[in-house]
Amino acid sequence: MRMGIYATLFVTRGHSYDMHSATWYGTDNAMDFWEDVLKLEPDQVAKQLELWGCSQNKSKLYLFCSFHECDSVV
Repeated sequence: MRMGIYATLFVTRGHSYDMHSATWYGTDNAMDFWEDVLKLEPDQVAKQLELWGCSQNKSKLYLFCSFHECDSVV
């Protein structure tokens, strides 16, 4: 039996004053999906997500706990 995951993580700014730059990480197969199936480069998706996030004028951090039942907004 073979098991595995496909994953993509995009990290972008939520406000124009945030100092980090947009970045992404993904497994090889997930990157193939973005590029071959959707015909999108991950860099383009990260930039569009960042533009959208900064234009929303909402920047909240949601924390989810997996071992305890809690949902927090910071």
